[in-house]
This record gives sequence, C-alpha cells and structure tokens, in this order.
Amino acid sequence: MNNIKKALALTIVIPCYNEEDCIADCLDAIAAQTVQPSEVIIVDNNCTDNTISIAKKYKFARVIKANQQGISYARNAGFRAAKSDIIGRIDADSIIPEDWVEKIQDYYSQPRNIKTAVTGPIFIRNRPFKNIVKIFFTLQYYRIPKLLTGNYAFNGSNMALPADMWAKLDDKPWLDDIRYHEDSDLSLRASARDMKINFMSNNIVGIMQRTSLQLTDLIQYLSRWYLTYRKYGYKSWRILAVLSYISTFIVAISTHIETAQRAILKKFA
Repeated sequence: MNNIKKALALTIVIPCYNEEDCIADCLDAIAAQTVQPSEVIIVDNNCTDNTISIAKKYKFARVIKANQQGISYARNAGFRAAKSDIIGRIDADSIIPEDWVEKIQDYYSQPRNIKTAVTGPIFIRNRPFKNIVKIFFTLQYYRIPKLLTGNYAFNGSNMALPADMWAKLDDKPWLDDIRYHEDSDLSLRASARDMKINFMSNNIVGIMQRTSLQLTDLIQYLSRWYLTYRKYGYKSWRILAVLSYISTFIVAISTHIETAQRAILKKFA
C-alpha cells in the first residue's frame, strides 16, 4: 500500500453484548493485521457472559463500559472514547481481512478522502446460502440507499469515519427507540449534512448471520430500516418499504428452499 507511514492513526471500536462465542476470533483477526491499529476499544454493554474476560486476554484491547443498554449507546461510547484521527467500527462477529487496517489507512492517506466516511461489503461466513444473503445486504445497505439518497449507507460491521466528522454528527440526541436502525440513523444524519459516505468494494468483512431468517423476524428487522428513513422525512420511505419486503420475501423463500434441498440430498446420500 502507498503512504502507510503518513497514514492517520486508527481506532477500532467494537460494541459488545454477550459475544463470548465470537469475540476471540474477531480479536485474533485484528492481531493478525499487516498494520496494527493505534487502539482497539471493546465496549462492554452490560455483558453477563465471558466476553470481557476473553477480551482482556488481548493486551491491545481497551475495555470501556456503556451502562445504557443498546448498540447505539455502546457505539457512541466507543466513538467518544477514541483517541485517533480515524474511527473504525466493526462488530464482535466481524472477521476483518489481514489488510483491513492497511486499506483504511491507505484510503485516508489520499487527500480527496480525508473529509469522507467509508463503508464496505460483507459476506456471511456461517451459512450455506451466503450468496443469497449477500445480495440481501447489498440491496439494504448499498444499492437502495444510494438510489434514494445519493449516498451509501453505513454497515456497522465494516465502516470508518474521521473523528472530526463524528464530532459534528454527535451534536444532538440519537434515535434510541428499538424501532429504528442505528446504522441508518448514522447514515442519514451524515447525508442530511452533505457528508460523503464512500464504498470500498475491495475491503470485504466476514460476519455471522445471527438474525433469524424466519419471514416474520426478517420483516420486523427490515421494518426498523425503512421506519428510520420515514423518521428522517424521506417521502420515498414507502417505496423503500415495498422493496425491503420484496427482498425479504425472496431471501426467506430462497433460504428455506435451499435448506430443504440440502436436507433431501443429505437424506438420500
């Protein structure tokens, strides 16, 4: 990569609530980076399992506490505690590629990018139907938001923004109702202030699919997405709702068909 020596310092923030099954893999991936981040902040959002004891085994991890329950509160606490010029955000189930930090730093070494935020693609690493779900996430976070707002949407599993941009965004209360989507809240607040969110297609992060793929659960999950757009006054939220329900239905049906096919093949193997 170019200009790494001149790159701005990077903090990685990881909100955590009972993540003992995945936090070690997440931190192992950080330990294996070609360029280490300046700091890694683990936000303890009232964990009751072994998440924090596992995290404390990693000398580079700094644990802070966010007492108010909710991922947006945990995210905000981590962002506010960050000491670096650039704040990266991943989730506890994220497995970043070994050059993730290097690519983020290279991105911000380019003068044209210094006042922008960046997000990137994800893939599902624990499901046999990962390609179907990948299409779903691509529509939800990238294609449809870009069409409706002219800006990409943050995916909390793979994103970064300058600390001074965050300070400008963090100037009034955030949506704290569980009906709303915290990623979309942050994205739409940035878009409302003409802050650019770019898409880095070559920095792909693996995540675990932990949202239920039952149709009713998917509809509830997607409702938070378009209701956030409605809250921000986007008149196109009804179009977004229709598109989200259609994509949800396709994903749910495709998933169950593929699961059934695998079960049949296994039975007669």
